[in-house]
Amino acid sequence: MEARLGGALYFRFHWGARNVDTEVTGTVAELTPNKCVSYTWVTAMRSDRVPSRQENAPAALVIWGLEELRQTRTRVTVTQRGLDERYRQDVESGWEYFLGQLAKYCARAPAH
Repeated sequence: MEARLGGALYFRFHWGARNVDTEVTGTVAELTPNKCVSYTWVTAMRSDRVPSRQENAPAALVIWGLEELRQTRTRVTVTQRGLDERYRQDVESGWEYFLGQLAKYCARAPAH
C-alpha cells in the first residue's frame, strides 16, 4: 500500500481450501495517522478448477478505525461497506482468518 491519499493498494493470496488465487486492488481513500485508514477494495478471483473463470466482485470500501485505549493498547475496528451479498460468507470467513492472524501477531509483539 502506498500510504498516501490516492495511493495504490495491491496484495494477493491463495485460498487453499478452495484452491483460489485472489488479487485485491484499490486506492487509499482516507489516511488519518493513529485514527483511521480506508481504501477501496476490488477483488479478482481465479480458480484452477475452472481456468478461464474470473469472478469480479464490485468495489467495496474497507475502513480500519484505531482507538488508543492505553499507551500500549489499541482497539481496531474493521468495517467493509458496499459488499456484494453474494460474497458475504466468503468475505466474513476471510476477515476472521486474517484478523485472527493479526491478533496472534500482536500477542507475540513486544509492547513499545
